[in-house]
Amino acid sequence: METRQKPGSHGRRRVVLWAVLIVLAIALVAAAVHLYRVLRAPRSMFQGPDQAALEASPEQAGTAGQTPAPTQAPLPEGMVNFLVLGVDALSDGSGKTYSADCHTDTILVAAVDFDRDTVDLISIPRDTFRRVPGSTGYYKINAAVNVGGGADAPGGAGYLRTCETVSEMLGGMPVDYYVALHFDSVIQLVDALGGIDYELEGWINEAGRHYDAGMQHLDGQGVLDYLRVRKSSRTNMDTGDRARVERQKRMLVAIYEKVREQDMLRLIPTLLTTLEGVHTNLNLSQMLALANYGRSAVSADQIHMYTMGGVSRQSEGTPWNFVFTDQEDRIALIETVYGVTAEPEACCSYAHLLYLERYGFESIRTQSIVREMCAAVDPDALDAEQRELYEAVLAGQETLQQRMDEAAAFLVETPKPSAEPCVAARTEARRLQKAADAFAEAYGCELPHWWVQDDWWNDTYINDVTVDFR
Repeated sequence: METRQKPGSHGRRRVVLWAVLIVLAIALVAAAVHLYRVLRAPRSMFQGPDQAALEASPEQAGTAGQTPAPTQAPLPEGMVNFLVLGVDALSDGSGKTYSADCHTDTILVAAVDFDRDTVDLISIPRDTFRRVPGSTGYYKINAAVNVGGGADAPGGAGYLRTCETVSEMLGGMPVDYYVALHFDSVIQLVDALGGIDYELEGWINEAGRHYDAGMQHLDGQGVLDYLRVRKSSRTNMDTGDRARVERQKRMLVAIYEKVREQDMLRLIPTLLTTLEGVHTNLNLSQMLALANYGRSAVSADQIHMYTMGGVSRQSEGTPWNFVFTDQEDRIALIETVYGVTAEPEACCSYAHLLYLERYGFESIRTQSIVREMCAAVDPDALDAEQRELYEAVLAGQETLQQRMDEAAAFLVETPKPSAEPCVAARTEARRLQKAADAFAEAYGCELPHWWVQDDWWNDTYINDVTVDFR
């Protein structure tokens, strides 16, 4: 029996066939364009990631009166910043036995210039004294990840907070991308590459493992021991923090030379996506683009190395040393790498820390307590007396902030922490305390004490996120 086609069925089939072919053609063109971007136009793969993860965490994003997020300046055409972080933790979340906090003890900016085919590596000392954007108080820069929620915070919020902090230090140059590796990730990565032939400057003894000076074949554990050694009893190499970051940069270049010479860069994206303890906001296409770019365009002699210079000193009131950035060195480095002129930073000097410990922390604690009190008040429910006292508190807050800003600006030009502009901030803080006490009595609420405890870093009205400084 003959089967007859319904009228118009051939036409409908042709329409469907053409639609399928058009969709396939569009898909092929899109794939070809994407492949071209990955292989031939790697810069186009980096337009800045979605910062929604950070914005979705208001408890980590700061509140009114806290340190604002840095104002970002555009990078020079063709440049992208990548932040490489070494985290003192294992991939199961455990860290050193004496602390639950995991810090980013290696902080390295890789400024890639896709137009000139160069890479500038900028090491930032882990003990650098900083304010962290979106937070009150003062920290070592290696604790910015903790202020952001920690090494395992959802959406990489801790690492994004470190990116913000480093961006501020670089004069607002955007730092949008990061790769963070835990201890055992470094070991696994180097072992997967077959180890590294490297000439040690001196001998090392670490946990029963001994390494002689001279050319050595280091496995992953050996590389990690070399990168982390810092006690003079365990090596005859220089154990200062600056020397350690210089060793880290040299080792990174040595690893890069090996994987490039042996055409192993193509393995890096796979390793980074399969190893535990690796955190990054780079997607696979971006990693492939970087690997191919490094393989074809950047040789070791096109990698330049810098360190954000500074002086390590202990303050009057803490058991730790901090690194205080040399602002002239910082400005010169930013000019060299990015071709822009940065301004000196306030609030980052040794003189500023002395001012804080003598006078300034009382002002910060006072502002925080008053801010907390005002947040709990409904201004529309106040009677006439209470409103007058409340407005006096608000005026006192504004004046105190002006005095604090004046003290910070004064110390940039004149590092005298006991000078009148610095003392004036404490004087204004005590006026505000009296105004707040008067309002609290009329309003019927109790306020915390005003005095600053000796361990100011554990005072949550000063450092709103408490962190083991080590």
